[in-house]
Amino acid sequence: MIVAVWLYSTFFLIVLILISPNILNIVMPLNESRQSWQLPTTMEFFIDREKYIELLTLYLFVTAFIGLSTMISKEMFLLMYVQHTCAMFQITSYRIERTVNKNHTKSLLSAEKFNSHKSIVEAIDSHQNVIKFVDSLKSTFSVTHLFAISIGVASLSINLYLFCESIMAKDIGSMSMLFLYVSTHFGYMFFFNYIGQLVIDHSDDIFKKICNTRWYAAPLNTQKCLMMITHRSMKTSTLMVCLGLFLPSLEGFTTLVSSSLSYFMVIYSVRR
Repeated sequence: MIVAVWLYSTFFLIVLILISPNILNIVMPLNESRQSWQLPTTMEFFIDREKYIELLTLYLFVTAFIGLSTMISKEMFLLMYVQHTCAMFQITSYRIERTVNKNHTKSLLSAEKFNSHKSIVEAIDSHQNVIKFVDSLKSTFSVTHLFAISIGVASLSINLYLFCESIMAKDIGSMSMLFLYVSTHFGYMFFFNYIGQLVIDHSDDIFKKICNTRWYAAPLNTQKCLMMITHRSMKTSTLMVCLGLFLPSLEGFTTLVSSSLSYFMVIYSVRR
């Protein structure tokens, strides 16, 4: 929710910066009109650009708003799935911890041993289900984030260069708008990698919880089941995207930032 509010706020601030000259020309007119935002010259329209400038500007803003809303909706769905995944990991670790600590003696009655074994089996099934769910998330979002990461790194590098150019040119308007662009890129990258880190942390937490229990005092059947889930939990579940080329995590965030800064320095050195 915070990310959505931030992105929408940034969008409306950018729109406000772009149309501020037109607003100021009405509110505080000068002897000569302030320079207003121009439509991109590379875009081709089959109507008179000068006559329908307001309509075309509105069209571009609405199109950008729809695109932004689509992206936010996709990321909110991903966040919802990740929260569900983390909750399933927490439930699994809680059930294991509770079952083992509650039945930590080998001299249990047959009924108690059966219930303990049944609880561990259910925990194993729950763990397998959440692993399958993570795999389905990877297959669903892998290709889309392949393009998103590539475009994001390239866009951040270019906007960093333009931001430096606006600073040297002392263009306050462009500087403000590009600062919003750059901060939005950083925020989106951090959000995407942070939710990936959440999955990693909750996946590793199962192995830590098992090691912290008195598993050695549990019934033999329970110990055998614990060996299965312990062996599987040693392999961390991740939201590996880009066909296995990128791992969303806090380390992945630093990698993206480092790559963007490297490309920015290349662009800056070439242009200079």
